[in-house]
Amino acid sequence: DIIYEYVAFTKVFHQELKRCGNTIDAIKNTIAICKDKNILREYLTQREKEVISMVDILFDEDYIREAYVNSLREEGVEIGLARGREEGLEEGREEERSVGLSSLVNSLKVFIGNDFSKMCAIVRQNECYANVTDAELMRYWNG
Repeated sequence: DIIYEYVAFTKVFHQELKRCGNTIDAIKNTIAICKDKNILREYLTQREKEVISMVDILFDEDYIREAYVNSLREEGVEIGLARGREEGLEEGREEERSVGLSSLVNSLKVFIGNDFSKMCAIVRQNECYANVTDAELMRYWNG
C-alpha cells in the first residue's frame, strides 16, 4: 500500500510542478493535497520540512544537470558551426584555386601553344601551384 501512496504522491507532484512551474510551491501544494487525500499523511505530517528540503535539493541537482547538458549542447553547436565555416572556407579556397588554375592553363595555351612541359614549368613557378601534379594540369590542358 505504501508503494501505491508513493506513486500517487509522485503523480500529484508532477501535476503541481507543471501547474506551478516552481519546485517549492509545487511540493508545498503536493503535501497539502496528499494530506487531504490521506496519501502518506502520517509521514508528510511528521517530516514536511524534510520532504520540502529533499525534493528541492533533488530538483536543484536536476536543474544543474540539465543546465550543464544544455551548455555542452550549445558548445557543441558552436564548435560544429565553426568547423562548418572552416570547411566551407576551405572548399571555397579549393574551388577558387581550381578556377584560377584552369584560367592560367587556358591563358598559357594561347601564348605558348601546345607545349605542355613548358606550361607545367611556368605554372609551377607560381607559389600557389608549386605542387600541382601533371595529372591535374592535364585535366585543365585537355578541358
